Amino acid sequence: MIEKGEGNFIWFDRVLKTFLPLGIVLSFINLLFKKGQLNTEIVKVYSIKIIIILLIGYLEGKLEWNFFQKIFGPSVNILSDLRKKYVINTGVLTFGLPLGIINFRVFNESFMFEYVRLSIWLIIGVLFGVILWQKNKKIFEQIIND
Repeated sequence: MIEKGEGNFIWFDRVLKTFLPLGIVLSFINLLFKKGQLNTEIVKVYSIKIIIILLIGYLEGKLEWNFFQKIFGPSVNILSDLRKKYVINTGVLTFGLPLGIINFRVFNESFMFEYVRLSIWLIIGVLFGVILWQKNKKIFEQIIND
């Protein structure tokens, strides 16, 4: 990863290989379950959602690059700091926020309900990140101790 360079890692590995397919697949699945006909307004909304997911992918790639720089850097001894960053990167930015954005209904009468749903997806993302951290914690401890 480090030998690829920061730009290649962020743009190709995270944005194009991970978040673009994620946005397209989530949009397609969401459209399958939508009632009504596909029109230009819905296409515009989902295009904007995919662009937002790509921006999140850039942010997540930048944060993940910094996360791995810290792991392989000489001054890593705080596992809890790495845990917070891992949960935010993996759980919130890679899982919860994209799903929340795709399921956000722009033309709903109650925006408050949509923000509550988005918040629920973010909480689910945090839980997902914590579960993955617990599963992969030993791997990070081994990397840090070596």
